[in-house]
Amino acid sequence: MKRIALLVLLAGCATSTERIASSTNEIHGLARSSGRRFEVIHTETGKPDPSIPTIRTQAEGGIQEQEQIMGLVDAVQVYLMNTTNITPWWASLLTYGMIFGTVACVAFVIWHLGLGKFIRGWLGLVTPAEQKQAKLAAQLIDIGGEEARDAVWKWREEDRIFDQAFRRYAPARKASAKPKKKRKSP
Repeated sequence: MKRIALLVLLAGCATSTERIASSTNEIHGLARSSGRRFEVIHTETGKPDPSIPTIRTQAEGGIQEQEQIMGLVDAVQVYLMNTTNITPWWASLLTYGMIFGTVACVAFVIWHLGLGKFIRGWLGLVTPAEQKQAKLAAQLIDIGGEEARDAVWKWREEDRIFDQAFRRYAPARKASAKPKKKRKSP
């Protein structure tokens, strides 16, 4: 009785993974024993005069072993609920590194293909450098006259981002219509 109490106490102190390992060893032993019993039954039934008592005892023993196996499998399923998967620190770091690398590669490809400027224009993002260019272009119009105004107008037509920067950051002035193209004399 004391031994049983000691075994129950020691079994309660084992971790879930130790219990799973122990149960799988027991399942393995019981499965081998059942396999041997089935071989005896198979051999006995192949004889011209089979021994029914031998077949019966082997079958009953096999049934008990199968019930024990099922009980151990159920116990393993209970033990599995008490376990947690632990991801090593380097695996998490590697995962985040791969995600960052992928995002960086996608951003590089987008920018390299020229889609970055398109996206910036579509979102209306203007950099400080473009703001400065717009202010300088406005000053150029004031200083340079008609030719400068035509050049800035053409620049605005070709570059959507510069046009947005010019509209936002160039000093306000009289609204002027689009410059008329000079007619060539015949």
